[in-house]
Amino acid sequence: MRLRSEYEVLRPRSLEEALKELSGRRDDVRVVAGATDVSVQLRSGAMAERELMDISGLRELRYVREVDGWIEIGALATFSDIARSEVIRAAAPILARAALSVGSPQIRNLATLAGNLCTASPAGDGIPPLLVLGAVVQLSSSRGAREIPAEEFILGPHRTAREGDELLTSVRVKPQPQGYRWFLEKLGLRSANAVSVASVSGLVRLGADGRTVEDARIALGAVAPTVIRARRAEEALMGRELDEEIMWDTAEAAAAESSPITDVRGSAAYRRMAVAGLLYRALSEVAR
Repeated sequence: MRLRSEYEVLRPRSLEEALKELSGRRDDVRVVAGATDVSVQLRSGAMAERELMDISGLRELRYVREVDGWIEIGALATFSDIARSEVIRAAAPILARAALSVGSPQIRNLATLAGNLCTASPAGDGIPPLLVLGAVVQLSSSRGAREIPAEEFILGPHRTAREGDELLTSVRVKPQPQGYRWFLEKLGLRSANAVSVASVSGLVRLGADGRTVEDARIALGAVAPTVIRARRAEEALMGRELDEEIMWDTAEAAAAESSPITDVRGSAAYRRMAVAGLLYRALSEVAR
């Protein structure tokens, strides 16, 4: 991809150099790794920043590993890395499945989970599983490092809690708890390489009877300004048996707490119907 002459590209050779370059900055530098979203904005001229920092050469940030009971995913780990990781496939299969749902193989080879978070699109396919897994984001700067829950990191459409001098260096998730069943459903306008019209992800733990819900975590994508936890839907399930009535009540609760927009991919009413249908189908599978 050729860049227009008005863009300056910074290519740090180490994390330390990158943080030094960002030190004291506000929001005038756009950090890129896979550049799958940035490339679209560059072609259209929609990107406000005129400086890019290409961190794709920082190999120290490309890893998936287990650390002190957590799964740690470096900022340069691609969705293909995540989908192939034996660690993630064994300990967090919902995240491995989400990685496989992202775009095409070519996009998965470039796009990163960290980039998905920093883009902060409500349709980001990697984000809903992070919310149900209680993911934590690590932000680093020359001032030090801090951690913030993934749910609090995203402030609004394309807005995050990252300061201008910070890099998102890793994402940490706990392994899926034992005894939980998981689901991930996505509706797009075609079967591959499609932006989500609506999506649902979740973890559910059933009691010894195999029917009563003891715990539930549900996240909705593409039906609100950000990916959201469907807490009213979760509450509708707690302590209840997974029968037809409860599943529909829960699906309708999820639709009610969504606040979708109308765009080229679907109307707000269609998205509410879609999220209810996706969640009902997912819960039906959990109940089997």
